[in-house]
This record gives sequence, structure tokens and C-alpha cells, in this order.
Amino acid sequence: MLSGIAPALSRSQKATLVASAVVVLAGIIKLAESHPAAVLGLLLAIVVAIAVVLFPVATIAALLFLVPFHTAILFALQKHLHLRASGLDYWKDGLIVAVFLRAILGQLWEERRLRLPRAPGNTLLLFYVAAYSVLALLLSPHGAAGIRGLARDVEGPLLFLAIVILRPTRKQLWLCVGAALAACTVLGATALIERFGPQARFLTWYGAQAPTKDSSFYTSTGVYRAGSFFDSPLSLSFYLAGAAPFALALTALRTRLRPIVALAFAAGAGGLIVTLTRSAFVGGFLAILIAISLVVHNPRIRFSLIGIILIAGMSVLFLSRGNETFTRTSENSAHTQALKADYLRLVARPLGYGLGTTDELASRFQPQTSAIPGTTESTIMAKALEGGLEGVLLYLIVIYATLLRLRSARNSARRAGDKAATYIAAGAMAAMIGVFFSGLFLGIQQLPVEVAMWGPAGVAIAFASGSGRIGEHPLDGASGREDAVGAGY
Repeated sequence: MLSGIAPALSRSQKATLVASAVVVLAGIIKLAESHPAAVLGLLLAIVVAIAVVLFPVATIAALLFLVPFHTAILFALQKHLHLRASGLDYWKDGLIVAVFLRAILGQLWEERRLRLPRAPGNTLLLFYVAAYSVLALLLSPHGAAGIRGLARDVEGPLLFLAIVILRPTRKQLWLCVGAALAACTVLGATALIERFGPQARFLTWYGAQAPTKDSSFYTSTGVYRAGSFFDSPLSLSFYLAGAAPFALALTALRTRLRPIVALAFAAGAGGLIVTLTRSAFVGGFLAILIAISLVVHNPRIRFSLIGIILIAGMSVLFLSRGNETFTRTSENSAHTQALKADYLRLVARPLGYGLGTTDELASRFQPQTSAIPGTTESTIMAKALEGGLEGVLLYLIVIYATLLRLRSARNSARRAGDKAATYIAAGAMAAMIGVFFSGLFLGIQQLPVEVAMWGPAGVAIAFASGSGRIGEHPLDGASGREDAVGAGY
């Protein structure tokens, strides 16, 4: 193998090279004894740098799978390897930025100029990133919190742009789809196991702290809520409100892998239910209806499924009257008062308080100012409080424009008879709607949730752009009758 790598070297030169490599390896091992975290970080950085440069799309697929497990990975490293390097908390942020830069620089290197795929949506997203960067510089009262808030707000669009600019083949895009479905399956299945099995012992197994009775893991009546590897039932519910409808849309493809995709949806939907998060129920329920309406083209089947789901939902609401596990009427007044307080804060400062001043980041960095909004009751209100009316308006425009772009991609693919692109675009629309509407009544702003929203959208746009060949993957569904795009149902 060595002769194949360096055929021009003489035998003595090869021996010297091998000896030098052994010495370097021995030095790394010795250094690792006293500085394990530094050595591990350096080796991982080298491997990741190689992956980003040579295999950017595979890196994106790894991101789509690993980002939801970020918290569990850190807890596991601390518990089992006793690594407490704070820098590891930023691996996902650095990787997304690195992949985006790789896409930009790669195109400059290959074509000697930067030429974004022709779409106004790409320019709008770049403007969104630039505008939020300005907001972070001008408004944020705390530098570290502002940077983290900026990263949380723009890294989803950066991931979207990286996927589109790289112009991956369909085989590569299917790898990304498979990674997203695998993450949904694992998170949903473990949430079910956690809820009906070990409960809090599942969290302590991978290194998290056992939740207290007054935490979000328990309702006001003491019923346990699953958090899976997120270590948070609220964050998990938002993620699954997007991931489960995305999986549902792909079940419309008639392939031999259809049962596996159906399993991903079942696990995701089940995991969403055991989080007992009402806001995510609203978003996920609406997204499932959207997914069905977009992928089922037989009117009788479509309206039958929608009717069954609506009846089932209303039945659950009727039967759960008086059941505080689902309704939790004792919390409604507190939510209403909190929303009013958010509104009054926005009226007091309509230009915003600065990025990183709400929810989890506000409690983590604790800026020394009395003007910080703190915990919010709506993701939309959180955007308004942080970025002001101009920030939330730009955010809503970007979401709306991306949904229109996905709708256009779906319609074009449907007219072309491209079932795979049609259903992926429909699933991406459902995922974005699920996450967005989940945030209407609960303020959850985290990167894994942004990945669930923007990752499938980027894959859908790249898939519909014509890269690769239709039917080069089993899930493309090229075989069978294609007189209707919705032949899957």
C-alpha cells in the first residue's frame, strides 16, 4: 500500500517515513496521557477538515443525523471519558459554517467566480444572514450571547445555502434524506422506550442529570414527559413536529424501503405524543394534514384520511376534557399573562433588545442589564423581542418565501412526473410548517430545531434542481405505473 501511495520513494526513504510516523504517533499517545481533551480535539479537527474539503455532502448528512444528539454526546463524553472541554459545545456551529465556506470557496475555485443557483430565494437568505449580523453588532448588549444568538438564527439558512450551492447528485441527497429519517427514528423510538420504560433513568444512562419534579419533564400533575437524547421534552417535540411529517410524505413512494420510512414516521409521531407538548401537537398535527393533502392525489383517499385524522383529533380533545395531562388548564392563565408581558416589552422597545437576550441564551449568559426579556412564550415573539419589528418581519418574509419556493419546486417536479422530488418537496414544506406553528405558543430556539426546518428544505430544492438522474436510487420510485404523480396512494 505504501508503494502505491509514494512509488517514487526509495526503500530507505520509505523506511525513514515509516519511522517518523511511528515517532509522531508515539508522541501523540504520550501527549494524550496528560491532555486527552486537547489531543482528541486536534485529531477530530484534522479528520473533520479532511471530510469538509473532500466529502462536503457526506459531512452535511452527518450533521443532519448528529446535531439532534449534540446534548447527549456532550453528556456522554463528560460522564464516560471525563472530558469537559467547553469548546466541544461549538462543533456543530463550526461545522455548518465550514461547510458553507467550502461550498462558496469550492465554486470560486472551480468556476473562478461565485455564481449562486439562479433563484431570488438564495439572495434573500444571504441578505437575511447579513441583516441579522448587523443586528447582532448593533443591538446585542452581551457579546458572547449575541454571537450565539446570531449563530442560532442564521446557521439553518447557511446549511440550506450550502446544500444548494454544492449541487449534490441524487445519490448524495438520498444519503442526506436517510440521515434525517434515521435521526427521526432513533429519537422517536427512544422517547417511547424512555416514557414506558426507565423514564428518568434513561437520561442518567447517557450522562444527563436526573430531572426534578418541577422541571419540564413533568406536568403539573406529575406525569412524565419524554425528552430522549435532547434532554428536553420541549426541544424534542419541536424537532419531531418537523421530522415526523417529513417522513410521512416520503411514505407515498412505492418502493421496497417504504416500510422503513413508515417506521420512521411511526416512531417520530409516537415520540411527539409522549412529549406531551401542546404547542408541538398543534404544529405537528397541522403539518401531518399538510403532508397528506400534498402527497395523496386521489381525492377520495385524501379527504378520507384527513377526515379520519380530524375526527380522531377532536375525539381525543373531547375525551381528554378534565384530564390535566393533555389540557393543563391550570397553566393557560400563566401562558396568557406571559404572552401579554412579551407584547408589552415589544411595545416598550419596538427595535428590539438584541440577539441572545431571550430564552435559553438569556439564562445561560445572564447579561447584567435589567432590560433583558428572558423566557418567552412564543418563538415569533422571541424573534421580535431580540431583533425588533424589522427582525421578525424579515424572518417571516424568509419563511414565507422559502415555502413558496418549495411549493414551486413541488409543482414543477409533479408536472415532470418526478415523484421523488415531488414528495421530498412536500415533506420539506410540512416540516417547515410543523416547526413554525409549534413556535406560536412556545419559545424554543435551538439549532437542532433549525436543522429540522432548513435541512429538508435545502435537500428538496437541490433535489428538484435536476442534479443526478431520476431512478438512480431505490427510493426514486422509477418503476411502476406513472400515469399520476400520486401513484403511491
